[in-house]
Amino acid sequence: MSEINADEAQAIREVVQGGRDQAKGLVSERNFSQPRHLSAHRLQHLTKVVGTTMQEIGNRMSAPLRSFHKLQVASLSEVNATGLFDACKAPFVILGLQIEGTLGWLVWEERAATATVEQILAGELAPDQVIEPRPLSTSESRVLESLLRIIVEPIGNSLGLKIKTDGIAQDEEGLKTLRDAGPDADARRLMVHLSFDGPGGPSDMRLYLPNIHEGDEAPKPKALRKVPGHLDSVRMVMRAELGHTQIPLRDLLSLEVGDVIPLGTEVGGPVHLFVEDRSIAQGSWGQVGGMLALKVTKIDTEGLGNE
Repeated sequence: MSEINADEAQAIREVVQGGRDQAKGLVSERNFSQPRHLSAHRLQHLTKVVGTTMQEIGNRMSAPLRSFHKLQVASLSEVNATGLFDACKAPFVILGLQIEGTLGWLVWEERAATATVEQILAGELAPDQVIEPRPLSTSESRVLESLLRIIVEPIGNSLGLKIKTDGIAQDEEGLKTLRDAGPDADARRLMVHLSFDGPGGPSDMRLYLPNIHEGDEAPKPKALRKVPGHLDSVRMVMRAELGHTQIPLRDLLSLEVGDVIPLGTEVGGPVHLFVEDRSIAQGSWGQVGGMLALKVTKIDTEGLGNE
């Protein structure tokens, strides 16, 4: 075997080092103490879904901004919202969001937010005009919230989320963080990174959304079969069963007034609703107009005849 000379050794080192550098570019860092729940395929799918709303949002924003400004999706990722705003220093611009009883946020650069508000209220900014970030007045915050609502609502709809805006926070006192949601709050958020070429120049927005799951879509309930018209008037026997038990015949025959029969059902437990001896729903007892009533809390679509 021939010996490797100095030039060949250097060439080998360069190849090996180049492979390492390439691997660094292909492998992303991951903190396994904060497990991810969204696959790369799911994130890619969500990126496309959110991307379909950009043209509509840009068109709607052009009216208050008096011109068209490009908005596009830079990236989507899964993040942990614990301590998300610990490093923020007032005045910042964070739009609070209420999403199905859970907190979300939109964070925007202060300079860009200030420039946008001034353009909406005062007209087109001069090309050389320098905008410095500053605290927004109450009316300016409302104007900005209205504009950002144009962004967050279509994105939420595309992801199956109903989003309500909850005001602009500019300091720690007005900001609702994950700590306000309680110790058991889910810290997982989908971060939608948006790039906006708006008044005052390019800027970044980051939208943090909860309740995003791995499945492509939430499971849909099975559609009930339509009843043929000639069966509309057929009457069915419906009964509510609080509970039941089995007792020996000797105990049944020895029952007396005042005896107590346990039904095997906890107090406040569900009441089962039957139609023709088939369980079709659950409910809880109530009262309507002095009459005993049953409030339906769950419907069993399988029991209604979808098999």
